[in-house]
Amino acid sequence: MFIDKNELNYIRALFFSIVMMLLPFTIVNLTGKKALLLPLLATSFIILVVVVLHASFRLNHDIRLEYIMMSLIYLYILSLTVISNIFMEINIELFDLINVFAKAITLFLFFSLPKNINLKKETLFKFYQYMIILGIVACIYNMIVNFNSILHFFSINSSYELSLKSFFSNRNQFGSFLFIELTLIEAYKNKSKNVNIFLYFCSALFLVNLVLTMSRGAILATAVFFIYVFLNQRGKLLLKVLSLALFIYGTTMVLMSNNSLFMFIRNMIIRPESGTTGRSGIWLIGLLVLAENNFIVGLGLNTALRIAKTKGLLLEQFHSFYIELLLNGGILELLFTAVVIISVIKYLAVNNAAKVDKNIIYARLLGFLSLGVFESVSLFSIGYVDVFFSIFIITLPILISNSGKSEKSEFN
Repeated sequence: MFIDKNELNYIRALFFSIVMMLLPFTIVNLTGKKALLLPLLATSFIILVVVVLHASFRLNHDIRLEYIMMSLIYLYILSLTVISNIFMEINIELFDLINVFAKAITLFLFFSLPKNINLKKETLFKFYQYMIILGIVACIYNMIVNFNSILHFFSINSSYELSLKSFFSNRNQFGSFLFIELTLIEAYKNKSKNVNIFLYFCSALFLVNLVLTMSRGAILATAVFFIYVFLNQRGKLLLKVLSLALFIYGTTMVLMSNNSLFMFIRNMIIRPESGTTGRSGIWLIGLLVLAENNFIVGLGLNTALRIAKTKGLLLEQFHSFYIELLLNGGILELLFTAVVIISVIKYLAVNNAAKVDKNIIYARLLGFLSLGVFESVSLFSIGYVDVFFSIFIITLPILISNSGKSEKSEFN
């Protein structure tokens, strides 16, 4: 079936954005030269902006004032953080100053511009193909590079003995990527009426690699996604709840019958004795820094990190989407981000997308919000994680909504 060249270039630009922002981290991981990260990130981001803008304007030159206003409001909110720091005589980190403009730009690229772009279903289908191929490559690479570690997977004494992360920065980042990949596979299954063995193979491949990461946040997000999708399928809710409870009970009984396997899952993946693995302490430090400065407009994330290190923080992140939003732009940025997400949900709700597509998008969003409790996922900034989730949580639901205006979309 014919696909418009400009439409194809646009979804290639989105895919290119993800790969382009992942590349600096991959290069640093392979070379061990951390000093290269910031220059590579800056270069990648500039190229990304040019490529996405060019592809977007080839499809539609019209930009509604209300969409530009959203980016200007965001810019204003983030500027208040800088002004607050100046008045409080707090030295703001350079990356936070850059982020003021980068966040407004990425909001424009991945929220405002897609509102004016109408793609055919077949074009979006191509984007999903690109992403699944990338997922397969990442998993195969992970299993080849870490083959010896995987062979001894069940003999480890601590989950921290292994870090099966493919070519990503860490296992949590790889796990988050696999969570999104599994949502894409589910969308494909709903699109096809026939059993597709290849899709089930991909599901198994992604699930195995997800378990190998031992990333509790990503596993939780995936569980939330599938539970939501299952409960919103056709049929009586009570029957589905009972079926789910029976499945969980049966699975638990089977695992408990194999004591060694049950204890491995309990100690290596669930890790109840680890609790939040120190995250609650990190969150408290973050909230303390916020309370001592400006709760309304924040400090800038990197500035907050610098201050938090003087209070005992040993890590480079706060391991919470919500804490980091508050530290970066305070209550105002948290509320603004909530408004953007709600507007995307509303935009999807009023358009003619198929119910199954909406359920998958809602389930993915819930999984993302669950993941955000424990991990440093983010939206609208420089970096792979920001671009990746901005596209899947914000851009794609808008594009699917637009594709459903003329006829119901058959996929997510």
